[in-house]
Amino acid sequence: LWKIEITDQNRERGFVLADTAGAIKQTMLPESRRKPTDWYDPAAMADAFARMAREFGPTAKFVDLTFMNDKVVITVQDPRKPDDYAQMLLTDAGFMRFGTPSMFAVRNPPFTIADLAPLDAKRFADLQATTLEKLRMQPNTISSITISRGNMDPSPKGNVTVEIRAEERAFGRGGRVNYEMDGTVLKAYLP
Repeated sequence: LWKIEITDQNRERGFVLADTAGAIKQTMLPESRRKPTDWYDPAAMADAFARMAREFGPTAKFVDLTFMNDKVVITVQDPRKPDDYAQMLLTDAGFMRFGTPSMFAVRNPPFTIADLAPLDAKRFADLQATTLEKLRMQPNTISSITISRGNMDPSPKGNVTVEIRAEERAFGRGGRVNYEMDGTVLKAYLP
């Protein structure tokens, strides 16, 4: 990919990523001109998968993806040391290394982005709506969405699972629902 960076008169920067044929793959407006990403937005979540596939490659091994309101925390096979895992963040500024991966997460069986094909924008929207209905929580109370094979309620089939948590406020009334990727409820923890 080519990264073309533009600096404005006021010193703000933005960039465009394009492939060698000239097709635009990503546009990043200067900070004052962009709306922060809503990482719970189903379309943004599906787009994040595409970005991870481009960044880490289609065969990269992931063990945990956690979507939060301002970022995605990614535990992935370390591109620099393939025998280890690294913790990365995806934010509006792009990908960056951050901290050390959880010793519990790195024990989980890995998956690839291709394994997540059933998790498109429509499925994410359905899972979020079902969670809020099941937990009897208001819209905009989702606090995290975690994708892994080693959740507290693993799939009896060994599949990747999706855990959606909702809270009225930090450390307030909340609950969570764990799903198979097809939407089957594995376990619900009501508020």
